Amino acid sequence: MTNSNHLTTPSSDTSGRIQRGGLSYELTEHCNLRCAGCDHAAPWSDEHFASPAEFERDLTALAKVLYVDELKLCGGEPLLHPQLLDFLRIAKKVNIAEGIVLLTNGTLLHKMPIDAWQYLAEVRISVYPGVRRRYDAQALSAIAERYGCLFVEMPIETFNEVFTPIKETDETLVETIHRGCYSAVNCHTVLDGKYYRCSRVHSIRKRLKMIGKPDSLEMDGLDIHNSPNLFQSLRQYLDNDKPQSSCRYCLGMYGKEVKQEQLNAKKLKEEINRPHLSALDLLDPTTPRTKDSAVRIEEIRTEFTQKKNWLHLQQDIMHCE
Repeated sequence: MTNSNHLTTPSSDTSGRIQRGGLSYELTEHCNLRCAGCDHAAPWSDEHFASPAEFERDLTALAKVLYVDELKLCGGEPLLHPQLLDFLRIAKKVNIAEGIVLLTNGTLLHKMPIDAWQYLAEVRISVYPGVRRRYDAQALSAIAERYGCLFVEMPIETFNEVFTPIKETDETLVETIHRGCYSAVNCHTVLDGKYYRCSRVHSIRKRLKMIGKPDSLEMDGLDIHNSPNLFQSLRQYLDNDKPQSSCRYCLGMYGKEVKQEQLNAKKLKEEINRPHLSALDLLDPTTPRTKDSAVRIEEIRTEFTQKKNWLHLQQDIMHCE
């Protein structure tokens, strides 16, 4: 059974807009889980809900110059937002994406309004060890099929260290990590009226603030509403492949593995108060130490994005490293 309601028909000017694979938008900063190693810093975030009005303002401005394959609604946990349907209706109306994707841990899908399914091209669930949900895969697959929606489960056994509180000054190391970083290439996001080439900027800023080290990372973003020529400004911003200021606090895809578990209050506090370690302390030993090897990894990740081949990604990268 198919249903085209979840697909946005490209307007006549789509070819005149900048084309990209995906764009994400955080509906919430907080989450109902407390995952170790969360790169959104959700376990340490206060309750915060995005504004539908700001969402519409930002995406309406961007839709004049940008068209993406996927608009990914995420968090935190997006299903905590009581106005989820408003965001979905707005996303469809502004015509910025071919399809809308919901990124969720799945534990609240039984509470999602049934009307939400008609707007979604895909529901992508992160499956964590020991975390239960009301609807199993069979039930969700049946609902998704009814609405012509793709349902995908992504088992996650580990995360990787992402954040280092010590600003990295080794230019070669920063560029090497940036070159091989999947997020820097594929995880663009919109936040507070700015377009960012990496979704981690906001979480890194939060982590720095928590330890009393605020930094002006907002300069990494492009102001959507105060650019005289947004098309030209966005094109130039996207063409810039240099590391951003936030990259100096980020381990990219190369941090040591963090075993996936749900943190209790004691472990959350320990995580915040742990000794400040540098990038070299937190990097996996297999991290490429030259820009050439990182460039090849970047190529593999780009190929993966184009093919959306989840199964072969890690195997190809391991062979490269």
